[in-house]
Amino acid sequence: EGGLTFKGNVGDKLTAGTDFVTYKSEQPVRFNVNPNNNSERTYIYSDGSTVLVTISLDGSGFNPPNRNISYLPAGLTMEVTKLSATTAKISFTGNAAAHQKLAGYRDDSVNSVLITFNNSAFTGSPNISELVTKTKNDIAIEYLYDPPVFSYSYEGGIGRFYETADDGSVSGQLDITSKNVPFISLGGGLLPTFTKDTHYTIANVPDGLTAKLVKNDSRVYLEFSGQATAHADANDVSDITITILSAALRASPDLSGVITKTKNDIIMDFDVYLIRDGNSALNENPTTYGNGRFSKTDGGNYWNASFVSTSFTRNLIASPVAGTHFTVGALPNGLTLRSHRFGDKIMIFWLDGAATSHADSDDTTFTITFDKSIFATAPTTNDDVVNRVQTYDINFVD
Repeated sequence: EGGLTFKGNVGDKLTAGTDFVTYKSEQPVRFNVNPNNNSERTYIYSDGSTVLVTISLDGSGFNPPNRNISYLPAGLTMEVTKLSATTAKISFTGNAAAHQKLAGYRDDSVNSVLITFNNSAFTGSPNISELVTKTKNDIAIEYLYDPPVFSYSYEGGIGRFYETADDGSVSGQLDITSKNVPFISLGGGLLPTFTKDTHYTIANVPDGLTAKLVKNDSRVYLEFSGQATAHADANDVSDITITILSAALRASPDLSGVITKTKNDIIMDFDVYLIRDGNSALNENPTTYGNGRFSKTDGGNYWNASFVSTSFTRNLIASPVAGTHFTVGALPNGLTLRSHRFGDKIMIFWLDGAATSHADSDDTTFTITFDKSIFATAPTTNDDVVNRVQTYDINFVD
């Protein structure tokens, strides 16, 4: 405008913060007074940012400070590239943190992105302070519908649902998360459930079991109640199939192109030899036990130590022995593993001795590999034992 030409060569980029800015100076839109101290005001700006001001006896503080407010979506960076002496291209790099457009849920599109050119953007740095058109404040960015992406993970990393009591009942949960669009809110008590064939479909469930899709705050998970009619080892299944329907999500989005709405390889093991850890970390306690130590005294009981518990779906022999019924790998120097069978299906492990190296940086893991002979009625081979290698954390605090 008025003979102005952009500086530099064609293809050069202007410098953000020097040649142009993407913000404007604004006054707060409102304030809150501290009910316990009338001299304190919290000023709130249009972008949600705040500043706390104390009103002085001389009256200072009644005029709140201006703040530079940008309407550029978080995650995006504006670039300005010279195309010719009198034209430049505005573009954006990066990835917007919020970029959804779904009617009835939310629309992150904007139409108030701002740019103000400074003198240095133009050849000779002319004074453009009085030029109204140096600012454009209605640049629009419109997003497209970003469909949900579902992911699935078994509780405890076990990788299946499994029978625990030889009566056809199964344990385990399958967590289901939805990225981009959240699940709907449900009423109906502490742990409400979604409605089959309205919010989801499920197939290939063994007779006698009922699927439940449960919502616990923001967590959604699949579990099963009842008892399978047939629950021998030969009745294992690996093709239980769940499909999430649009009604389960806010604003009922179109899921026609969403492949992850269906999981068709859900595993259920009956008559299974399965091992799972209840808590997997042993923690050094230098204050109570001494440096590098995890127990109060060598040869003592587990309740005077940091311990981990590991549970089994089948009864154990009376007195499991290290080296025969299980082996230990990668235990730090200076430490000895102790064990105790607790009830019929739980092993407790703790550590005697003192680790030779016990700095924070020495945190590590060790493994216990269980042999099939640890079970009172052993399976045919070790391959029949699910998760027979367990990994435990060792945390030092020095």
